[in-house]
Amino acid sequence: EPVEGTGLSIAEDGSNAKEIADRLSSFDKEKHFLSVFVFQDSFATFEPLKNGIIRGGFEYHLVPFPDDGKVQIDNQSERILVQ
Repeated sequence: EPVEGTGLSIAEDGSNAKEIADRLSSFDKEKHFLSVFVFQDSFATFEPLKNGIIRGGFEYHLVPFPDDGKVQIDNQSERILVQ
């Protein structure tokens, strides 16, 4: 489940492009490959993020996600924060 206060809101008009760039700058594009899970109702919001990812020089994978889908990493017994 999303964890309140740990994600980044993305403005559809791109007005928080600097905030997106700042968050992405905490990752090393040589070490990190980004997988972006996008729900059907969020494709308009994805564009500003995509632009930031491309400007940052990252490789990424877009994963269209069903509305009732859950993001899981392996079969972890402990909760992992994914945003």
